[in-house]
Amino acid sequence: MDERTDVVVLGAGVAGLAAARRLHEAGRQVLVLEARERVGGRVEGWVDPEEGTPLELGAEFIHGESRALSALAREGGLHICPVRDVHRVRWHGRLIDGGADFAEVERLAEFRERQDLTCDEWIFQRARSEHWSPLRQALTRAYVEGFYAAPPELAGMEAVARMERGATALGGITPFRVMEGYARLVHTLAEPVRERVRLLHAVQEVAWRPGQVEVRGVGFRVRARVAVVTLPVGALRHDLLRFLPAVEDKRAALEALQMGPIAKVLLRLSRKVWREAPVLAELGFLHVPGAAVPVWWTLAPHESCWLVGWVGGPGAAQVAGLPPHALVERGVESLAAGLGVERAVLADAVESGHVRDWTSDPFAGGGYCVIPAGAAEAPRLLARPVARTLFFAGEATHANGFSGTVHGALATGVRAALEVLTSTVAA
Repeated sequence: MDERTDVVVLGAGVAGLAAARRLHEAGRQVLVLEARERVGGRVEGWVDPEEGTPLELGAEFIHGESRALSALAREGGLHICPVRDVHRVRWHGRLIDGGADFAEVERLAEFRERQDLTCDEWIFQRARSEHWSPLRQALTRAYVEGFYAAPPELAGMEAVARMERGATALGGITPFRVMEGYARLVHTLAEPVRERVRLLHAVQEVAWRPGQVEVRGVGFRVRARVAVVTLPVGALRHDLLRFLPAVEDKRAALEALQMGPIAKVLLRLSRKVWREAPVLAELGFLHVPGAAVPVWWTLAPHESCWLVGWVGGPGAAQVAGLPPHALVERGVESLAAGLGVERAVLADAVESGHVRDWTSDPFAGGGYCVIPAGAAEAPRLLARPVARTLFFAGEATHANGFSGTVHGALATGVRAALEVLTSTVAA
């Protein structure tokens, strides 16, 4: 394939589709190249054929009340509903209500020090000065590892606090879900440009000079005036895409950032085992500190027999590359411990299991961007256009508190499109 276009967009995730859609609406000729066999990037879902319940293998929640995602939902006739934000914790053999301690993680937003700290350092300081309980310390560390997919000794408080304040501005950390599935939202976003998306087109090289790019992969070449690059940090860090000539300031930003390891384990049970314990009857989230798969949640408000297990950060790095059956086994063991039932009893109730190891995904290399201490400005550097010819989008380029989120990715795609439209070279 040898094609010409005005703008070539690399990646058909949310950022790439948002950029392409905005450029298309402005009358620009655009072509989107996607390595996978589907659009959506790290949004990936399927529907249980028996229950009809949508299951999310990638991004699952909407964090806060995003106007942009709400508008897309209305366009697609979709419904966004809050999840059951009830937290139970298996702690020293007892099942307890962790709501009050878990709510304290919102205090991460209070950090406003001149010198950046790691989350571990901040937790240690607060725990010592305010006499935090071991449970509160454990849940706060687990929150950083799970929600931000980062080791607390690496993640920077400046970036985490910025993201926490961003979530608060949108209504807090209570998550929402797209009842018909996140993939439906992505397809709504993609609809205006779906004829301009080329799947199974893995880009290997971008040769460029001001006002001209040539994108190459196996069996294709695309020439354009400008390119919008939306590949994840994991792909860019591992040189899946080469720039000719190299873009050195992007290399510096990428070296400052990390990609957070993430894996999901989905188990379908023959019955709602968790409801057999009164304290779990209205379960939203179950925390099992120290387990291989330490967080589980129901699909409420869906009535479903599926439970979703989540492991992020150091724990996900430890299970990366495991065969699916081995990860399912670890999930069953972790969930049994959390529910307080014999492993054999739970295993008998498991009808099927499904896993998604994003850390081993060749086109992602993890779940989403991690911003270490001292690297809070790296997303802004990564987002900066080069010679009015190379433009960058994706959740890792959101510098104002929404990295790691779908609405953050969407916003960066729109931002990059506007940068293209106001570029004199692109015009």
